[in-house]
Amino acid sequence: MIRRFCTLAVRHATALNLARGGLRILAVLALALTLLGASPSGSARAAPAYATYHFVMNAVPSAAYVCAGGSMTFKVSISVQLENQPGDTAPNFGRIRGGWVFSNLVSGDGVINPSSNFWTSSEEIAPDSANFSFSAGNTPGTTTVSFESFVSEFWLGAGNYMEEGEPQHVSTTAEIEVRNCGYRIDFFLLEAPGLKTSGGLNCQSPYGPWDLKTVNNNSLMTDVVRIIIPFSKDGKTNAILEHHFANKDIRAGQDMIMVTKVTITPSETGYIIKFKNDRWVGKAWFYPPGQPDEITPFNEDGYYDDILIIPALPGDCQ
Repeated sequence: MIRRFCTLAVRHATALNLARGGLRILAVLALALTLLGASPSGSARAAPAYATYHFVMNAVPSAAYVCAGGSMTFKVSISVQLENQPGDTAPNFGRIRGGWVFSNLVSGDGVINPSSNFWTSSEEIAPDSANFSFSAGNTPGTTTVSFESFVSEFWLGAGNYMEEGEPQHVSTTAEIEVRNCGYRIDFFLLEAPGLKTSGGLNCQSPYGPWDLKTVNNNSLMTDVVRIIIPFSKDGKTNAILEHHFANKDIRAGQDMIMVTKVTITPSETGYIIKFKNDRWVGKAWFYPPGQPDEITPFNEDGYYDDILIIPALPGDCQ
């Protein structure tokens, strides 16, 4: 009987220990399940294995500087800079889902357009960009523009993305050197016997002002041409053309003037001045020997060739 009782006691103790061990195992399993339940599943919003990250905006200019009156472009993009935890071998990059980028002229002379532009990143690592155009004013110096945006989502590879609790502000500034590049019109810089020219060099802007003049004066005739083009920001304005001609031998000549529209636009080699065909207004005269003087007013269709503007030579605008 005593032996049977001991055997039963041993079996009871063994069962009790197994029960206690099972409870501990169940507790561990329950805790593990609880922790797993508190973490996101394998969804897009899984927490990244990075210590820190920050957003960087880049504004890449199309040129190192811009001439007064000229223009250049900016490609603006945003990226995520990720700092890996020790031992983490994941790549140090991320991509922004996209959004609006806003531009602003901080200081200087010029115009930045548009005021805002939308962009979205592609499936490639390098994101697409929002493009902006800067038009320099007529004043040389340094012009500063700024760009800013707000980031709410970004990808962390394999289509996963993070959502910021609050949109994160990101910005950058760019300083633009506006130079006195200088422009010239060779025809109005010629030098020849009896020929005087002026106004063919502009060290500010191809859009004017231009005061072009040629005077051809010799023993037989005088021929004067003058073209006045005021400055305009967009190359569209009105010009005054004058043509005064006199033949000393036959005592004949004419005085003509035309007010017409002009456009100055970029060309392959510089800029080009185009004149609208308009009408010359003025008078002509003829003084034949021994006969009454003849003076005739006229109003007739006019025409003037295009004029090519090219970059100034080194040293022209020092």
